[in-house]
Amino acid sequence: MESMSKKNIIETVDTAKDYACKLEDLLSSVKGANDQIQTSTQKTISEIDSTFDLLVSTLLESLNKRRALLRTEALRLRDDGLAPLKACRDIIDEKLRATKLYIEEGRNILRVGGLTTSLEKTLCFTEQASLLGSLPAVPNLEEVADLSFQCPVESIVPELQQCVANIGQVSRMGPVQITEVHEKPGALLVQWEEVDYERVVDVHSFRLQLAYGDVRGQDHLQLSNYHDAYVGPEGQHLVRDLRPGVPYTFRVCCRVEGSSDWSAWSLPRVALTHQQPFCWGESNSNYLITNEKKLASKTSPEQSVLLSSTAQFGPGHSIEFT
Repeated sequence: MESMSKKNIIETVDTAKDYACKLEDLLSSVKGANDQIQTSTQKTISEIDSTFDLLVSTLLESLNKRRALLRTEALRLRDDGLAPLKACRDIIDEKLRATKLYIEEGRNILRVGGLTTSLEKTLCFTEQASLLGSLPAVPNLEEVADLSFQCPVESIVPELQQCVANIGQVSRMGPVQITEVHEKPGALLVQWEEVDYERVVDVHSFRLQLAYGDVRGQDHLQLSNYHDAYVGPEGQHLVRDLRPGVPYTFRVCCRVEGSSDWSAWSLPRVALTHQQPFCWGESNSNYLITNEKKLASKTSPEQSVLLSSTAQFGPGHSIEFT
């Protein structure tokens, strides 16, 4: 009886240990989920700040350029309008100066001798009156520039506010996620599906990208390493010509009907294939095997059977001959 109780206790302890290990695994999963939320939030906020900083600086630069251009145009119109007025003022000033001298000369004649002044001097003075001429032409106010500035602020401000209100979008996650990755000979069959059920949209096409190696969390590698593997309407794609044992990072996004912009990316998914790519056997001397044993060229008219190096394909596999 005592041995049975001891055995039960041992089994219970072992069960509790297994349970504790599973709880620790769950804690690790919770930590990973927490880290993903925190990291993605920090990255998103950083991208929001950098994007809006760029927009603000670009908008201010554009506004300042436009303001400077308008000010330059106003100053040019001012100068164009003032130039003939300055010439007119110079003529008037010169005529006014000469006229005042003429008036002063007449007053001197009167002060010195009046009518007793010599006839010759009087005639000379009166003859100069013809030199006064007509008054210079001065443009009316309706004929000169009257600058003004027009800007429909009442309509522009709401448009700007509406435009700003539509800038950017924060997504809980990418609307498309990679669901399955199956190993194939020298290839990986990547499958994805829509997971954003809050917004019902018609997806026009999907875009699958891959990067060499595991680039998760390495932003400096993500910008340059990813390249398109597939763009189209299908929900899966067989990525060929992969090196066995080498990890590849995949991500997918989508584009909805009527939009030219791609959605947010899915979570990156790292996968690799352990299956060697299809290759021809080298035992048949009637064929020349090249290109890493992928290309077989017949060198003899003799009929013979060309075999693959091993039995690599079975039900569910596909192979393409070109």
